[in-house]
Amino acid sequence: MGWQQTIQRMVDGYDSQVSNISKQITSLQNKASDTQDQLSAVNEVTKIATSGLTGYLDLTKKGQIAGKIGTTENNIHIQFGNGYGVTNLTSWYMIWNGIGDNPPVPGKIVYSYRRDGWDGDSTIICLLQEFGFLKDYMNVNINTGLYGLDSLLNLLDGAVDKLETMISKYETAKRRFEAYLTTGASGCLLNPFF
Repeated sequence: MGWQQTIQRMVDGYDSQVSNISKQITSLQNKASDTQDQLSAVNEVTKIATSGLTGYLDLTKKGQIAGKIGTTENNIHIQFGNGYGVTNLTSWYMIWNGIGDNPPVPGKIVYSYRRDGWDGDSTIICLLQEFGFLKDYMNVNINTGLYGLDSLLNLLDGAVDKLETMISKYETAKRRFEAYLTTGASGCLLNPFF
């Protein structure tokens, strides 16, 4: 078989290859859209977990701590740090304004996760574990063999980009090889703007 027959077979197959790749792209785009919806939904659930801990600290734990140190809830302030509710739920602490201290110690930290006054509160631990699971579910690199919606979405988008590049290459190859088949020469020699 000469080169012309092989090239003709290649050219004849490009349209079906482009059609098959286009179907794959549509399927991947649908999967990416579904994954984005899942990512948004899980992100909303992390907000619920964050609100759960914030509410628990403010409505329950603050009163418990105030009772332990002999003051009122009004004298306890919760300070939230960088990343709270975004990357973690552990950057918070409770500050006593010092009323009732002898001498007063304004800004004294009286309760924080695994530090000052920590009592191993099972509700806080449970909420932290839920938040950690949700963040992993969204962010763990899928290449570790686990899950990670964000990582999966990036992989799907990357696959679509690669397939779109393949379509472009097939279209270019078809046009260029057809020139060889019809003229026996490069299209560049026949048309300088090929």
